Amino acid sequence: MNDRMNNILYVAVSSQTGGVPKHILYALKYAKKYGYKIAVAVPDDGEYYSWLQEMSEDMLNISLKPFSFLALWRIRKLY
Repeated sequence: MNDRMNNILYVAVSSQTGGVPKHILYALKYAKKYGYKIAVAVPDDGEYYSWLQEMSEDMLNISLKPFSFLALWRIRKLY
């Protein structure tokens, strides 16, 4: 195992049931074991949101629909 933490930021346009949130949950499940700290930026619009919030190191409730520079600024401040 690596002594140094590596950071990953996942950004998704939805937390509804589907491929992307499921992929993020799978990554979160194994992240710490392999030395990763994962943050998630996703809107609170689906059933995966509470699981993502519980398992991630940092969480940002953000809507990217419609596109906004404010949303990008908030993501930038996360990392």
